[in-house]
Amino acid sequence: MKTFCCRDMGVDCDWSCRASTEQEVLRLAEGHARKEHQMPEFDEQMRNKIRDKIQDVQAA
Repeated sequence: MKTFCCRDMGVDCDWSCRASTEQEVLRLAEGHARKEHQMPEFDEQMRNKIRDKIQDVQAA
């Protein structure tokens, strides 16, 4: 299981997500950033920054 917190990117935002794959976390994070932070463009550099902040967690 993977998790990501928007706050880890230096943003004052409590949004987080959990998914089984890194790709799914990236998809969710992109959707959140586009909707809540008005980020229409998402380049590979931003994806790599998010990848660096994704953490592995034990499934409950």
